[in-house]
Amino acid sequence: PWFKPGWVPESFWSTPWLEGMSAWRLSWIHGQGLGLPAGGSLDIWRWQLEALRLQPRITHVARVLVHRRTRVHTPADAEVVSRERRRRAEVLLHVLQQAGEAVVAVRPAVEAEPEAAEGFLLQWALPRGPVDMRIVIPSRDRPDLLDACLSSIEGTRGVVEPRIVLIDHASRDPATSRSIARWSERLGRRMEVCREEGEFDWSRFSNRGARDGTEQLLLFLNDDVVALERGWLEAMAAQALRPVIGCVGALLLYPDGSVQHAGMLLGFGHEPEGRPEHAFRGVAACSGVHRGRLQRLSGWAAVTGACLMVRRAVFEAAEGFDQRFPVEGNDVDFCLRLGAMGFRHVVEPAARLLHRECQSRDPLRSPTAPRALADLRQLHPAAMASAAPWWPAACSLLETDGRPREMAGFL
Repeated sequence: PWFKPGWVPESFWSTPWLEGMSAWRLSWIHGQGLGLPAGGSLDIWRWQLEALRLQPRITHVARVLVHRRTRVHTPADAEVVSRERRRRAEVLLHVLQQAGEAVVAVRPAVEAEPEAAEGFLLQWALPRGPVDMRIVIPSRDRPDLLDACLSSIEGTRGVVEPRIVLIDHASRDPATSRSIARWSERLGRRMEVCREEGEFDWSRFSNRGARDGTEQLLLFLNDDVVALERGWLEAMAAQALRPVIGCVGALLLYPDGSVQHAGMLLGFGHEPEGRPEHAFRGVAACSGVHRGRLQRLSGWAAVTGACLMVRRAVFEAAEGFDQRFPVEGNDVDFCLRLGAMGFRHVVEPAARLLHRECQSRDPLRSPTAPRALADLRQLHPAAMASAAPWWPAACSLLETDGRPREMAGFL
């Protein structure tokens, strides 16, 4: 079954879900002067995109109502389907460009991933000229993690030459001092080291790292994250520079290749007040769950602060991270405040990174976690209690793998 989320523009563009069946109110259609589509599938696709541009109110029936047949039996059938998908991609590209989006390419996902379900891979352009970026990395006495993190940034960056601001949290190990000295010599003016003492406070550290700069983009990155492929900084930057976007997250993987983060799911758990959880945590990164959503640009209520990019202007408009959240919850609170300001958040699948989660901290023993959850629920009661529209309403909120509600609790 294909369980679909509610209306989230980026998720729809990358995996359109209206082509099988959609119901429209005739009075609204006539009131917009739309007329009806001619009848061919490409005409219906054009009509739907034009209708959606007019921002209708959209309701979602969270049940499987349609069964589709696979009609590809011969090479000739396959060529017809492939041609149709390419034409649909061209139409989508034209519509998005007409709407002012800096999209430079839309191509059927099946051409890049033959085994994948249908959908589109979208690419946004960076503006001409240099892209100024500051990367803020808190670290404490883990020179092994820090070396791997900084080496991966230098080894995978393309046209973006970021400035690194290292927040050294009370390190005492001589190996850490030697590592910082090596990187300071190697990067020169592109690296700044700020010393912090006292208890770990991610929000305070991150706010300090962002302060007093002029770079257009800010990337908050954990020291236990390692970049895997070139182009990730550029792909995230292209999303972060879109005016409608608040925060951009990455697809973070455990060392075994399973998903650590692909977006933040709210409303999770048995309690009606809900809690945050990472969507698809533990699922294989190559999984086709929800029609290959892990491999597509996707919108979410929030993204993790382990790898979070945002425009400086947006960060400053929100007055940075709330320091009542020293460890947990700061990323969720930040994203929800930006969401209330009208910004959307996305996970860019072209940014695939390895995350050795919590190797420098044990979250299960964190004394700050209960208070952070209580504060999130008090500050954002409605948002914390609901997974809509980002998570399919037909899916369980007790597991992260996207299974149907009726399968909750089954192994």
